[in-house]
Amino acid sequence: MPVVSRFFGIAIAFYWQDHLPPHFHAFYSAGRSPTSTPWSKTMILHVTEATYERDYLVHVKFNDGPEGFVDLADELYGEVFAPLKDVKQFKAFRVDPELKTIVWNNGADLAPEFLHDRLLVVAEPADQPEQQ
Repeated sequence: MPVVSRFFGIAIAFYWQDHLPPHFHAFYSAGRSPTSTPWSKTMILHVTEATYERDYLVHVKFNDGPEGFVDLADELYGEVFAPLKDVKQFKAFRVDPELKTIVWNNGADLAPEFLHDRLLVVAEPADQPEQQ
C-alpha cells in the first residue's frame, strides 16, 4: 500500500494489486502528521467495530456515532468478492487498524462510506440525548 500523500493528518494510499479496479483509500493517520487538526478526526468515516451476525449480515459501528446492520449478500460478485459467498470465508473479515474498515484475507475491502450508506437498522449510541 504506497501512501502517495499526507496532509492535515490524512493519508491517501493507492491500491492496484489487491483487486480491480485500482483505487484510493483516504484515512486519518493520527499522530503521524504534526499538522493534523481536530476536524479531520470526524470528517472521514471509520469503522470502529464490526461483528459477524449471520449469513452475510454484519453489525458495524462508525466513528461518527451510528451503528447498525449491513447486509452484503447482493454485493458479493466479481473476481475479488465472489469467493466471499462461501460463508466461512465471508465471516473471516476483520477491521483493519490502518484502513479503518472491514477487510478480508483475499484483499477485498469495502469503503466505510459504502457500509455507512447501507445501514439497515441504525442505532444511535446510548450516551446521546434523545431528540424531542
